[in-house]
Amino acid sequence: MGATDIDTAAIEGAEGEPAESVEFEICEGDVDFFSLGHMGGNLSLTATLTDEAGTITGEIFKSKRTGDEDTGYSYEEGESMGELPFDGALESGLYFLKMTGTAAETARL
Repeated sequence: MGATDIDTAAIEGAEGEPAESVEFEICEGDVDFFSLGHMGGNLSLTATLTDEAGTITGEIFKSKRTGDEDTGYSYEEGESMGELPFDGALESGLYFLKMTGTAAETARL
């Protein structure tokens, strides 16, 4: 699941409505990265376990592009924007969500 892309504009959520969630399977000892395309503005992220089995932590990073036109480009984690739970304004751009689990069950974001 480490290659999953998330488009935050595709996640519906209206004020006063329950938060939308995206499910990920985080296995025991995993460190998984998920890319987020964010349109700018406030973003609230939290991780919860579907079962009481272990722990899950997360951190969001600004995506940093490296390389050039001749050799090709790649993206890696840049500046940390904060740990989960995260609730703050982010500029439009690409981000990585790093999730580390000691859980044997599915985590829900």
